[in-house]
Amino acid sequence: MSVRTEPDVVRVAREFKAALLRAELAEQYLMAERYLRVETALTDSIAALAEHVAGLRAAGREPSLGMLYRLERWQSLERQILAELTSFNGWAAERIASRQRALGRSGIEYARGTLQASGLAVPFDALPTAAVEAMVGLAGDGSPLSALLVKAYPDVHEAIADALVRGVAIGQNPAKVAAGMRDALGVGLDRAFLIARTEELRAFRTAAQDTYREAGVTQYRRMATLDEATCIGCLAADGEISDNDEVFDAHPACRCTMVPIVGEELTWRSSEDWFNAQDHETQVAIMGPGRLEAYESGAASWSDMFMRTDDATWGGAIVPTPLSDLVPGGMPGAKAA
Repeated sequence: MSVRTEPDVVRVAREFKAALLRAELAEQYLMAERYLRVETALTDSIAALAEHVAGLRAAGREPSLGMLYRLERWQSLERQILAELTSFNGWAAERIASRQRALGRSGIEYARGTLQASGLAVPFDALPTAAVEAMVGLAGDGSPLSALLVKAYPDVHEAIADALVRGVAIGQNPAKVAAGMRDALGVGLDRAFLIARTEELRAFRTAAQDTYREAGVTQYRRMATLDEATCIGCLAADGEISDNDEVFDAHPACRCTMVPIVGEELTWRSSEDWFNAQDHETQVAIMGPGRLEAYESGAASWSDMFMRTDDATWGGAIVPTPLSDLVPGGMPGAKAA
């Protein structure tokens, strides 16, 4: 059986996306390296606090969050955490803004490449470079990136406190408690990763969509990344046709993009075919055991696997449909998604 060759525009889109994801990985390494400075700066204070609270427990004082928050050592650590995260967030906001500018320009180049592969050239005076600059430094809701990043502080604060109290309460030695507290610091880095991917790829897609609009393209097809890291919602929405005057729905960290429809019908290998070709372990990892059971039994179809939502911060999004909505009342013997 011969393998159907995808259209040139699809090939160009996939190659561009692959290069984009490789560059993103390099940025994540850079951000992780910079965040390591936060952990290093807090190491001694965390270890000293873990030792102190363990000593209090040994003296008969059971640890609690209320007790922890009253300690001078904790209050001192709080101030130090705030100072370190403020420094990191300032760096991250500048870095993400720089990447927004770069990804916005890449979005224009992506759009030009896919349009040229479709047989439609784009004049330089039609490129939305001013729109790219207007996005730089701002989140999707129009707020400064720094304001979005600083929202991670309460989560970091809570995660470290919980790790300390939980570790001491179950009798872990101070070194292990301190290690758990340092791990909890990762909440801040995870948040930075989420914001970076979301806002940088938003700049990429917005610039591409504006370029398509300037070129007279009225519709596009949604293209998901076909790998095990892609959520089932995005996979199920792959290939969906939308009008180009509509805002592109994307959940936080969404890696989907758009391919312009110019002239003839635009098709590619369906994401459902790709999914069905994966081994069972990969299918469970992507869909969850409950959804997979519903899908394989015919209780839910492929197109049922996604729904649209709206968030005050992130805007419209395509997300996986909850299992409870796919199979109201549940299925006999069904496992949780």
